[in-house]
Formats: sequence, C-alpha cells, structure tokens
Amino acid sequence: MSSVREYVVEDPELGPRRAYLSSTVANMANVTAKTVTTWVSSDAAAPPAPLRGWAPRSDCNPSGRWLIDATMADEAWGRTTQVGAPRDSDLDGERQRLADERAMFELERRVFEESRIQQLEDENAQLRVANERLSSQVAKLGSVIRELTTDATS
Repeated sequence: MSSVREYVVEDPELGPRRAYLSSTVANMANVTAKTVTTWVSSDAAAPPAPLRGWAPRSDCNPSGRWLIDATMADEAWGRTTQVGAPRDSDLDGERQRLADERAMFELERRVFEESRIQQLEDENAQLRVANERLSSQVAKLGSVIRELTTDATS
C-alpha cells in the first residue's frame, strides 16, 4: 500500500483530474522536482512523455506547490494502478505480515508468562525455606525462654 497523496484539480478544459505533487512525479521519473516543473511550465523543455501541470496558486491549483496530472504520470512511468488503491496482493501480503507478527507476539507472550511463572515458583520455594528456617528458630527461641524461666523459678 502506497502512502503517496493524490490531489484533485478542477481543470477548465478537462474537468476534475487526479494530480500528484511534482516531487512524487520526480521520484517516479527518477529526476528532480525542478526538472518536472521545467517540463510542465510555460517555458518548458520537452518532457520525455506527455505531461500536464498546474502552477502553484493558479485558478486550478490554490495550493502552493506544482501539481502534475497523475494519469499522465502513471502512463508515462508504468504505474498501472492508482496510488490510493491497494492491490489485493498488497493486502494479502500485509495480512500475512500482521498474522506472522501476531503469532510471534503470542509466542513471546507465552514464553514470558512461562518464565514469570517459573520465577514466581522459585521465589515461593525460597520463601518456604526461609519460613521453615524462621519457624525452627522461633521454636528454639521458645524452648530457650522456657528453660530460662523454669530455672529462675526453681
């Protein structure tokens, strides 16, 4: 799925037209944006393919950037689908990638849970040992106190 933005230009001769920024067309043609604007400006050098452009802040183009006819650019540089329309293969690939990521996330979550469970069981075992040791010490302390109190009363 492409992230290229499309614009709509109300051309007085052709009606509503899809348009790209000159930088988008430059990337498609592997040239600079300045070259593309030179191709479509009034003092234009001959472009390698037919192109129509609309100057910034003109009647058709209130934006501050050069806009280029998207259909002509797509035809000239081999783009067969509209930029905004994702292809089924793109969607299938994206779905597969998301499914793979979800499966990996679930695996990592289970491993983390198992690791955390083991960690808590180990801590529980250590606390039981410490509790038994403290219970034994309390029992010894109780017997010492009994011995001391019985000797003092005798």
